[in-house]
Amino acid sequence: SSSIRNKIRRNLVRGTESLGIYLAPGSDENEVSRNRISGHFSGGIGIFLGNENDVSHNDVIDNGFEGRTIAGNGTDVSHNDVTNNREAGIRVYPSSTNTRIDRNRAKRNAVGIFVAGGDGTTISRNRLSENLEDGMFVDASAGNTRVERNIATLNGDDGIDVQSIETVIRRNVANHNVDLGIEAVSGVIDGGRNVASGNGDPAECVEVACR
Repeated sequence: SSSIRNKIRRNLVRGTESLGIYLAPGSDENEVSRNRISGHFSGGIGIFLGNENDVSHNDVIDNGFEGRTIAGNGTDVSHNDVTNNREAGIRVYPSSTNTRIDRNRAKRNAVGIFVAGGDGTTISRNRLSENLEDGMFVDASAGNTRVERNIATLNGDDGIDVQSIETVIRRNVANHNVDLGIEAVSGVIDGGRNVASGNGDPAECVEVACR
């Protein structure tokens, strides 16, 4: 059932067949912070159709699917360490609005941050490294997305891959990725001051200018 204004703090949650921490639909204004969540078959933290929840300073490691799944309104996800999860470190689902993903470290996941849709997502100041595929992927269905001040290095495909034209790409650094530093589709909004070097594709960036 739904829960409102709870604080889930400083727990060690390890090894179940389901999610480590689950906020059911209608769970609003909860805080999930400073937990260590590992070894869960279905993922680390799941937020489904809640409003204004805060998820911060958690270690989400070695889970079977996503480290964190977001489907809600106004979710803040910040300062988390999301490592070695089998699929995405952080996934934003199409039903999400106004999600803020800030200052997280996503390392050695299949994809670091995966925006599968939604509207008004801001992805800023995250460190994305050594993920098996892209450091970040933004699906074509995502609307009004901002990708800014992220650092993507040593990822197995692109550092940042943006397929939505409703995306501003600004002041990111993408170095030493296997394919491109930043891959984008024609029509994205180039906010400028992106940097890319040492990537496997000598073009470094597509559809945005990189220096």
